[in-house]
Amino acid sequence: MPDPVHVIEGELAPCGVEYTSLFAKKAKFRFLRAGKEIAASPEIDLAGMLFKTASWKWKTPPCADDELDYVVTYKVDIDGTPIAFAQEIHVWAKDVTVTVKDHDSKATTGDVPLIVGNSASDGTVPSGGDGTVVVTMKAGQRPRIKVQRPWFARKWENEAGRKRVVEVTRGCLVKLVFPASKVTHKQWVNLDADSAKPELGSKLVVKVAAPTEKDAAPGQKVYLKAVFDAGNSARTPDSGGTEPGKDKSIEATLDDKREATFDAIELGPAGLDTIKVQVGGTPDAADDETTVVTWRKLFYELMAPDTMALDSVTLPDSSKADDLPSAIRSWFAKRLGDAGIEYALKASHRFDSKDQAVAPSIYDASYLKRTGSGKLYVVSPRKPVPATFGASDPRTVHMRLCDAAFYTAPTTQPQTKRPILTTATFDFTTFDDRLFPTSMHDGSDAIGVAGCVWTAKVNKASYPKGHPGLDDNLEPRTGSVDKAWLTAVDYATLRIALPTGSEPGSFVGALSATKCPVEIELEILTAFEINGSASGAKQLMVFKPTFPATNAGTICHELGHSMGMAVLAGSTEPPPGMTAPSEVPAGDSYSGHGHQGEHCAYGLTAKQKALTTYGGLQGTCLMYGSGPNREPPPRESLCSSCLTLLKGRRLVDIESAWEGRSGGAL
Repeated sequence: MPDPVHVIEGELAPCGVEYTSLFAKKAKFRFLRAGKEIAASPEIDLAGMLFKTASWKWKTPPCADDELDYVVTYKVDIDGTPIAFAQEIHVWAKDVTVTVKDHDSKATTGDVPLIVGNSASDGTVPSGGDGTVVVTMKAGQRPRIKVQRPWFARKWENEAGRKRVVEVTRGCLVKLVFPASKVTHKQWVNLDADSAKPELGSKLVVKVAAPTEKDAAPGQKVYLKAVFDAGNSARTPDSGGTEPGKDKSIEATLDDKREATFDAIELGPAGLDTIKVQVGGTPDAADDETTVVTWRKLFYELMAPDTMALDSVTLPDSSKADDLPSAIRSWFAKRLGDAGIEYALKASHRFDSKDQAVAPSIYDASYLKRTGSGKLYVVSPRKPVPATFGASDPRTVHMRLCDAAFYTAPTTQPQTKRPILTTATFDFTTFDDRLFPTSMHDGSDAIGVAGCVWTAKVNKASYPKGHPGLDDNLEPRTGSVDKAWLTAVDYATLRIALPTGSEPGSFVGALSATKCPVEIELEILTAFEINGSASGAKQLMVFKPTFPATNAGTICHELGHSMGMAVLAGSTEPPPGMTAPSEVPAGDSYSGHGHQGEHCAYGLTAKQKALTTYGGLQGTCLMYGSGPNREPPPRESLCSSCLTLLKGRRLVDIESAWEGRSGGAL
């Protein structure tokens, strides 16, 4: 069927049809509405027509008061026989009359603007008249007529027809004062509320005002609707809070300044929850709106030696401070931002690397087998800080930067080593971990010789008498080991220099009639290298400016521990209403397996997760238990499970231990 013809009532509707008979003489058009014929054309003479087309122009009848449009179908008879043809004519009213009345069914005494969607201009009800507006129609378009604020429609009569009546009541027109209108607003839900800074705190206080006296009057009711997005965190809402997918409605009254403040809306502690806030002078709250997104802000203070090259930045109070390089900051800003967290510098503290108190932690680069002749600040999580951080704050991390960090667990025992020497000077390099003169546990000596002995390795059966390695009883000579013989060359090499003028250096060598090997007993407390550590809000961080993404990933990882990640049932509990992930090998949550603390094994295969130790493996979640020293890092972000749980965390305290916290502190 051809497309309908659209005309305004009273206009001539063009009608036409092609026919096939060469001998056709007469044509007649018949017009039907709802299957009933309402009009017909006179017979049209077809004789002598060059083209096989019959046409007619039909004057369309008007629409009734209760209708806006109607549809007519026309058919054609050729010489009295209907042909297989039907065409629609869509007839539209030329205008729509809207009469506006107040609740007493009287004509309104004030101007009531009507918004008309397809009119050349908006209609306005005249003051003191009959309250009538005539809206000119356009063929093929239905008008969108609604009452404009601060008026609103109480009831429509004949809303679909061309003669309409609407009963109105004057409400009020209000606009948002706080938060700002139609601009996504960040509410920092983990920070303490401050009346001077309404963007702080988990309770959102919404303020509105009527722009002019014409828009509202003191004492009028205003309305708020907060729509909590269905995708918000699944954690149990705080007292007075609202579940995802639910709405919260509040009323308030305009004061003498035509302003109103609504009761505070509890947003909860989760990150990246979205709440649409609508306000208005009527219960549908349709005058103004904005979107609120919940964020959490955490802070860090830096402590670093004066040898480190850091960025100079300006803090919010306009003071200058040293900060991590921008490449590191931008990387962790994106990953933490995925959980609705901003991590910002609060202050920085520098110390003199030449200070005597720092000297035990300063090593030549060569000691760590690094190129260059510079000095490195090398510490452990247990080494005392050389400067003073600011006052303790539950949302602030005290981050100490170093060039390298090593760790010796408190329960680690010294390893007994027994190298066998055939030369007076011998470099011993069979350490499983790394060696430093002082312990990375408590600063005590890491190389011990108390009770240790040296022993000549010679057999009396082969050399029955006279060998310098045998005593008068033909037993291998022994003696106490002198610590002065021992020097740490680098973090993997211990040099043993025996005295050549006395035993055992006087006879050490390959076994012969005058020489023999000598076994030296030692006790060595080694350490293993780490990228950082976290103990509550105290962190040690290895600074790696040439590996910004890896460095930033470690910052995210250690902050993750301070934020109660990774979640492990029975140890670090999930936020209320949320479920801890399954443990390995079925799930990803784990502790141990060669790592310290709770971690996430996401990215490992099922076979790998079943292993006793994860040494040499690389999970893909930022909360995996170890980190590489390469770019790009294998871990680009938190896995979806860790990210979801972190969004639900209550980050008002990252200083206290997470184990055993009550539900309200999670």
